[in-house]
Amino acid sequence: MKNIFYFIIISLLIFSCTVHQPQLDSSGMRSLYIHPSSGHKPDSAIESYINIYKEAIEKEMSKVLTYSEFAIEKSKPDGGLNQLVADMVLNWCEKQDFGEEGLEADFCLLNHGGVRKALPKGEIRVENIFELMPFENEIVIVQLSGEKVEEKFQFLAQNNDGHPISNASFEIINGKVENIKINNSALDKSKSYNVASIDYLMFGNDGMTFFVDNQKLFKTGVLLRDAYIEEIPNMKLDLYYPKNFKNRIIVK
Repeated sequence: MKNIFYFIIISLLIFSCTVHQPQLDSSGMRSLYIHPSSGHKPDSAIESYINIYKEAIEKEMSKVLTYSEFAIEKSKPDGGLNQLVADMVLNWCEKQDFGEEGLEADFCLLNHGGVRKALPKGEIRVENIFELMPFENEIVIVQLSGEKVEEKFQFLAQNNDGHPISNASFEIINGKVENIKINNSALDKSKSYNVASIDYLMFGNDGMTFFVDNQKLFKTGVLLRDAYIEEIPNMKLDLYYPKNFKNRIIVK
């Protein structure tokens, strides 16, 4: 949380203090450690200026978005938090009007590594969403052929890394993918499907190279974290508690 705060403070200072300057030919940077016992005192003007932002940020970060009776955690091959984050993205996409250039998402796929921290029992605040998703990833919708979608599920079955999915399910039998379903219907390899995901995966990261060979790509311009903040108050969190959620990835 402290790292997030200082990142935001520095960003605000940079943008709020920008003025027209001559173009630099070169620049450099070095760090200087000042020991607490050196007698150095902080500049009161700068400290006062920072405190204005500090108070505003702390107020925003402390906003309560919803309440959970249990901690919601990720797991492998599937987990409550895995499902929640993917469902929030798909729900958010379904509410948007992207216009003629947009794509309507059929299902969602995110990456397990992008889910950084569990959601706590009790009040869930804005700061918890920043801890859950500290990266500046943008939501994208990628159109893939049915064959590429099958390749995607084969990848998920072989790696079994617990990547979050929404509106889809499959079984892993002896390390192979079986019974793939999208929107409760069997995968049709003759069709194309629109997958809600993030720009980080769009470039083939985390081994998801099937995203690179896409038929169409739509960038929403909205950060994943912002969609989480918008959607989580609307989610029925009890569906994602350990005793309630139903596996979408079933290993046999």
